[in-house]
Amino acid sequence: MFSKIKSWSLKKKIIVGAIAFVVICAIVGMSSDDDGNAKKETAKVPRVGKIFDKASDFTYRLNSAKTGVVIDGLKKENEFYENTYTVVVPAEIEDFPVVEIHCIKSSPYNTLKNLVAVELPPSVTLIGASAFSYCPNLRTVVLPNVIEIENSAFSECKSLQSITLPATKKIGGRAFEECTSLALAFLPVATEIGRGTFQNCSARSKR
Repeated sequence: MFSKIKSWSLKKKIIVGAIAFVVICAIVGMSSDDDGNAKKETAKVPRVGKIFDKASDFTYRLNSAKTGVVIDGLKKENEFYENTYTVVVPAEIEDFPVVEIHCIKSSPYNTLKNLVAVELPPSVTLIGASAFSYCPNLRTVVLPNVIEIENSAFSECKSLQSITLPATKKIGGRAFEECTSLALAFLPVATEIGRGTFQNCSARSKR
């Protein structure tokens, strides 16, 4: 009888422990990589239309330190794709982390009317000047770990409604200028905001 009680007690401990592990994982929002190390889950955007998410969809180069990849743009045949599309930047290209979006277009003055959503991996910490400017139908952007956004990075994105920047420390001048639908911008308290960042839009920053 004692052995049965002992066995049931052990089973209860195993069950309770398993439930606790699942709950903790759900709360923390973490998973493990192939080496058993904890890693953050990448936030997702609603993916609309064609998805450009492969290394072969982009032009890119190594940064000057040779430690990470810089995205220089979509390939031209993708940039002017005739229907709506979503850009999902890969976390790694050729075994290097993607760390910067220099631009998503071959020219900062090109208008990408069919780009509607952008998802960046946590490895990206810098968005270059005018990187996503003149994307009039861009509605959704996920920037989980971007530290700096340079001048005019999202200017003229007239359909962008809200943006959350949990890690951002610096936003350049006119970064969201003429984002006329932008109503809310969620920023860390210490974020440095440049001149005219929210010019001609109704955004109110919340910290």
